[in-house]
Amino acid sequence: MGSFVMSIICDMTPPPIFREDWVGFPAGPLHRDNSARGEYMAMTVPPNPRGWFHASSVWYGSPDREHSPLRIARRAGRAWLVKDRHTPPWGECLVLTRGPEPWRDYAIAVELAVRGPQPVGVVVRYRSSRDFYAAIFEGGLFKLLRMFEGTATVLASVPLPAPRRPLRIALTARGGTLVARASGATLRAEDGCLTEGGIGLWAEAACAFGTVTVRAPAA
Repeated sequence: MGSFVMSIICDMTPPPIFREDWVGFPAGPLHRDNSARGEYMAMTVPPNPRGWFHASSVWYGSPDREHSPLRIARRAGRAWLVKDRHTPPWGECLVLTRGPEPWRDYAIAVELAVRGPQPVGVVVRYRSSRDFYAAIFEGGLFKLLRMFEGTATVLASVPLPAPRRPLRIALTARGGTLVARASGATLRAEDGCLTEGGIGLWAEAACAFGTVTVRAPAA
């Protein structure tokens, strides 16, 4: 591991600035208004705990127009965010997020199990469903990419089939440097297009997300 990546890890050891373990959610599907109101206003009625929502409408796989295909399941005393099958979004992409944040330099890490070839991973510097950075598994590749104005650009990639068993995936943004890690693979890219934003979980294939942790430098 390079000294740059090691310095990021060492510098991001303070307590998390955000942590989500899903225990505050009731079991079952998340709320999502799949009407025109929800599509254009990204509304959830009633809201999900801690402000989580996804902007793209997804009808296929949703139990009804008031719920999401993403659901909370409890397994062995833990809560997981689960998606049971591939659901193509009606819009840009299915990213679960809490919306934009004034966060610049930080790292997100999550336990992830992938069960399909469609995009699944983590998002940083989220500004909208059309603007963010992501580290994802897709079609047997581990990718670091930029989504800008709805156009995805792969910044780095490596062949890496996603195991079905949970693994740890992490994405760090620090200045113009992006570093993604999973299963011993490390991707790095320089890009100054997006300077701040929130976090997200990109979930188009069947998958399961465990605890989400966000850390920032002590400064």
